[in-house]
Amino acid sequence: MDSNRVLICGGEAGGSPHACLKALGQLLSLRKIDVALIHGGHPHADTAQRWAASNGIDHIVYALNVRRHGDNAWRHLNRLLIEHGNPDGIVALNGGQGIDHLLSLAVREGIPIWMPYGKNVKTP
Repeated sequence: MDSNRVLICGGEAGGSPHACLKALGQLLSLRKIDVALIHGGHPHADTAQRWAASNGIDHIVYALNVRRHGDNAWRHLNRLLIEHGNPDGIVALNGGQGIDHLLSLAVREGIPIWMPYGKNVKTP
């Protein structure tokens, strides 16, 4: 993944903070992340946010707006993360319905996806 704007995502199950930190450390050792770490503001994203701050990397949070978008707020958030966040690459820590939707949008846009703890997704 040759990225400067990285979107990190994980499913509702979250995953361990240790796994998140390990993946981000691996990514940083391989690629320079000097622009931004992007995420959707999920409570489990705190680990990634603290990691970004401690490594001098800006982070951008796109928050879920249930009041405005109702039951489909997560779909709207996924579109914002891809279209407005404009990531160069995605780190997907684990899956779930929301993450599968996000990754399908990324594949459609040709955004590289790295799944350090699972099968890598093919991009067109």
